[in-house]
Amino acid sequence: MNIHDVARAAGVSISTVSRAFSSPERLSPKTLEAVMKAAREADFVPNRAARGLVTGLTGNLGVVVPDITNPFFPPIIKGVTDYANAARQSVLLATTEENANREQHLVDHLLRQVDGLIVCSSLLADEALRRAAAKKPVVLINRTSEHVSSVVIDTAGGMRQALGHLRALGHTSFAFVSGPAESWSNAERGAALLDEAATLGMRMRTIGPFTAHYESGVQAGDELIFGSDTAAVVFDDQMALGVLSRLRNRGVRVPQDVSVIGCDDVLPVGLAQPALTTVAAAGGAAGTAAAEILLERVRSAQELPPVSVVQHSRLVIRDSTGVRPAPGRQASLDGDRAPARPSL
Repeated sequence: MNIHDVARAAGVSISTVSRAFSSPERLSPKTLEAVMKAAREADFVPNRAARGLVTGLTGNLGVVVPDITNPFFPPIIKGVTDYANAARQSVLLATTEENANREQHLVDHLLRQVDGLIVCSSLLADEALRRAAAKKPVVLINRTSEHVSSVVIDTAGGMRQALGHLRALGHTSFAFVSGPAESWSNAERGAALLDEAATLGMRMRTIGPFTAHYESGVQAGDELIFGSDTAAVVFDDQMALGVLSRLRNRGVRVPQDVSVIGCDDVLPVGLAQPALTTVAAAGGAAGTAAAEILLERVRSAQELPPVSVVQHSRLVIRDSTGVRPAPGRQASLDGDRAPARPSL
């Protein structure tokens, strides 16, 4: 049997049968049960291509991320795919390799194949994002743009918590180990730290920018060694692990000499030596929220206004933060840092 036979058996139109499988929430319980009963008796499995002829939809959603190897993105992707699978949608995944030109190409290409698109940490200009959203529903994650729906993980709020924690431990100066210069999240985190430092009477020094990789953290570790900061707040956990490794290799103790805080809490940083204090980002929840917003717009019979959702972060305190070193110890440590800078 085909969709025509199911419609005849259930006493409904073909479009109603299609809607029962693509947007069941739009049907009354009585109508939905009648369609499903007829489909079960006929052993009917909807054909996606045929359903698309009726609804105009492909059943595909797109997700664009900068770097699939970055541990920040898999929880987001899982949040999207779990929600999409439950809604009988397929997900097409593309990675931009942190290249704006490649991102533009992928966005243009995917918009011809999907019903809607989720773009994570976009490097595109606002105008390019608005053009994309004018063609198909688009939801941004960790990026905002006027007239485009977005889900933002408020790691900036977590950064403020991090500084409050350091200040309570007696620290009055810290280094911000900056991520990529073009990163929207990096700018947000840096601005939040600078603002909170002024509020708390702390001195902030920026190191970087760096690419968001472990090796960049190793390089930043040397910059920390040759400074006088008693604490470091690092753009993400990958880099923070590199910082910990470098400090340990140079004989700088964490947290006795320098406290270190990361961001994201997506790696097993609790197993690091010492266990890393970090700002936990709700990546999975952000992915789920973005998929829900996107699918609502894909299935809506009318254009819906853009929405903005904020997922809050929190500071997870572990062993890499401690009280500010005594002035005598810090002076001694600074003296140990005086020789010429070693090469990597």
